[in-house]
Parts: sequence; structure tokens; C-alpha cells
Amino acid sequence: MRFADEGKPLAYPASKLKRTWAYNAAGQSVALQQTPAGDVVRVAAPQDAALLALEFENGFFSRSTTGTIEKPMNEVPGAVSAVWAKKSGKYVTQWSAPVNKPVGMQLEIIPTNTALPKPGELLTVQVLWDGKPVEGVTISKGEKESGEKTNANGMATYKVQAGSNFVWAERRIPVAGDPRYTTLAVATNLIFVTN
Repeated sequence: MRFADEGKPLAYPASKLKRTWAYNAAGQSVALQQTPAGDVVRVAAPQDAALLALEFENGFFSRSTTGTIEKPMNEVPGAVSAVWAKKSGKYVTQWSAPVNKPVGMQLEIIPTNTALPKPGELLTVQVLWDGKPVEGVTISKGEKESGEKTNANGMATYKVQAGSNFVWAERRIPVAGDPRYTTLAVATNLIFVTN
């Protein structure tokens, strides 16, 4: 499992990878073997794994007059704001029934296409927040990319490209009354490959 910022791989402690799980094409849970390997975590999946999922907690990042520090705001003298950053993702190895069902992430992208779209076609997705459709979330190819915002039913489209596709979404929520942070930032992605 790789973690990257603006395309650059970053080292991370194994404790940040909170959960990994997978399903076969029939929707049955399959076991994964998770092993720390230096500055990453390696996850071995059985050959019948059709959908792999993960949740990653990146932690608290506080902003002060001296820059950004990876600690909660109440532990950084002079901090003016802080973000609690959470990540999740799904990787599709076989387009099958589990792809079209929620797997229980806080923020989740669910394709509605029952067949893998061809390059140039549109993938229609629904974005859920705590299991319910959420409006106004941008679906794009990455954090710095423009895209389409979800409608009142959490629906948006993504133009499929040849090769690897990275569908990205993030929701930022202002938080009041918590001494640790002022913004909850939850990002998620859906990765699949076309020929």
C-alpha cells in the first residue's frame, strides 16, 4: 500500500493503515495478509479478490506561524487551525457485483455501471457520506484536478481513460468545539484499469 502526496511516495508508520479488506466476485469476504515492510505495508491478496479496500488515518496537521506540524492543534503553541486527515480507497481487480455496493467507508465512491466502461465512455458514480448520498462533492482525477460535483442524489460522472483510472473525491467539514482540529478532511478514491 503506497501513500503519496502530489505524486511523490511518502513513508508512513504501519499504524496509520487502519484496515484492509477484500471481496471476491460473488461478494464473499476474502482474507488478506498484511505485513509491515520498512516504510510501507505490503498486503497479499488471494487470486480471487475482485475488490480490495483500505482505510488510512493520516493524522492531525496544525498550522502555526512557523509552518505545518503533524500534531493536534492543542499540542502546538500558536496554532491557528488544524486538519484531521483521513483517507480511504478501493481497487477493482475484477468488475463484478461487489463494485456496485457500499463497503462501509465514511466517504465512498460507488460505480453504478454494471459493466466496466470502455475508454472514452462515462462512468456514473454515487458518492456516500456515512452511507447516505452527499451533494457538492467533486469527482475528479486527483486533488488538483477539476471535475464534476455530485448532485442532490450524490451522482456524478467520470470520463474513463485507457489504462489506469484514478477517481478521487474529498469532503472537508468545518469543526467547532474540538481543541484538536478545526477541519475534518476525508478523501477517497476508486482505482480500476481498462484495456
